[in-house]
Amino acid sequence: DVYYQRGWSSRPAIIMCHTVRNNKETLAEKAEEFLNMGYIVVAMDQGSNDDVHQTISWFRGNARKYGGDSGKISLWGYSSGGQRAIRCALTGSGRSEVQGAIIVAGASTKDERMVSRSSPPMLFIHSRDDRTVKFEGSLVVADALEDKGVPVERLWYRTGGHKPHKVNEQEYLDTMKGFLIKRFGRVLALADAASVDENTAGNREMPTIDDDDDDHDNDEQDILGDEYYDDDLDILDDENSEDEYWNDEYIDGSHPERRTQKPNASLVMLSAGQEELDREGETFELSTGIVDKNLRYSGRKRADVYYQRGWSSRPAIIMCHTVRNNKETLAEKAEEFLNMGYIVVAMDQGSNDDVHQTISWFRGNARKYGGDSGKISLWGYSSGGQRAIRCALTGSGRSEVQGAIIVAGASTKDERMVSRSSPPMLFIHSRDDRTVKFEGSLVVADALEDKGVPVERLWYRTGGHKPHKVNEQEYLDTMKGFLVKRFGRVLALADTASASENTTQSMASLDVGGI
Repeated sequence: DVYYQRGWSSRPAIIMCHTVRNNKETLAEKAEEFLNMGYIVVAMDQGSNDDVHQTISWFRGNARKYGGDSGKISLWGYSSGGQRAIRCALTGSGRSEVQGAIIVAGASTKDERMVSRSSPPMLFIHSRDDRTVKFEGSLVVADALEDKGVPVERLWYRTGGHKPHKVNEQEYLDTMKGFLIKRFGRVLALADAASVDENTAGNREMPTIDDDDDDHDNDEQDILGDEYYDDDLDILDDENSEDEYWNDEYIDGSHPERRTQKPNASLVMLSAGQEELDREGETFELSTGIVDKNLRYSGRKRADVYYQRGWSSRPAIIMCHTVRNNKETLAEKAEEFLNMGYIVVAMDQGSNDDVHQTISWFRGNARKYGGDSGKISLWGYSSGGQRAIRCALTGSGRSEVQGAIIVAGASTKDERMVSRSSPPMLFIHSRDDRTVKFEGSLVVADALEDKGVPVERLWYRTGGHKPHKVNEQEYLDTMKGFLVKRFGRVLALADTASASENTTQSMASLDVGGI
């Protein structure tokens, strides 16, 4: 169906792709919204991605008949219609035949692979809590386009489910209108009735929009099921269910991490196994400092404390390891923070409550290790990051820690716990992480920022579940910068050694003859 006004000339056109649940007739109301803005509208019949390309080609050949400009075409699509629209815009002749695309809750993370510098400008409209088509798809593709220098606009909502266009309908219309004006220039909007050239003879009553009356948010199989020609739309699946990874005790053996780390060779250990574990409170010399091993902080729970003799009022990092590792395997990472000038507490495996207990224990013993009980940051990776963030966002953690570094560990569920009293946080994550979804870090970081909490981000496009391995120097520098903002500058171990050496040399060069 083509919507237009007699007497028009060189008008831009919108080609509309509906969902599998609807058809071109149910697009009538939405089509008239664009018609009222002054645009020709082509509401296409249900079909595949190829059908979208064919519709574009057909209209380009018939544009003048309807007062249109074959060089001014934008696609619009919602849900699975948005998926067809974006795939057409990103592939084949679509890249040159359309000059824009409006994607409403329809992009998939898989579309990122098709992005190029020749992709047309796009507007993405999506809600972060969409459980039918995940928000992450829109985010990732929008960022990828922007990285290629393609103009991108975004309209994100925190809530709205699978109907972001219903959150604020005037804002939705104004945003689309603004995007189209930037693409095609201003056009005179309609004040008069329009005519519709239908593809069937005779006059008939236009049907109402059926998706306004029925809530299809939970009809995932109905909306995007067998009828959908490209059934790999990135719908929320159970492949990496959060519940599988984020049980309270983190003892689920199905956690996908399967990594073995060697203990740091610079740590002089008497022996491995139970004999070493039974030696409570022993001190070992490191090449970079000292570690007190197996300090009991609660019941049978133990922690290792890394520090330097002579320190005073130093900030501390409490480290939470993953379910596959333990405090021994944190040795190398602990020394990275020790080298920066921070006390490190590597805690034993435990629950969220154990993190709180470790914080309380260290606050009571901070002076013994040259620490400041009011300068504590958590650090956690993967499931350790989950424990760290939940501790930071709940109970006494909000007042007892002054920062948290979360590496590939946040869950979308954590957004519910965010408040204005949450501590500042640094999130480090890769967008292609298939173990712990990137969306968790994104959503929680945005929620904290919305509450006025200082947030920093280090996002990588690729890196999987090991963002800290993408660029290790940048990873360390980013963490150091975050900690400096939280606690001020501290002398790193190398700086301390250098300062001590300079002092010795200065004393040796003094002329003491006159004393």
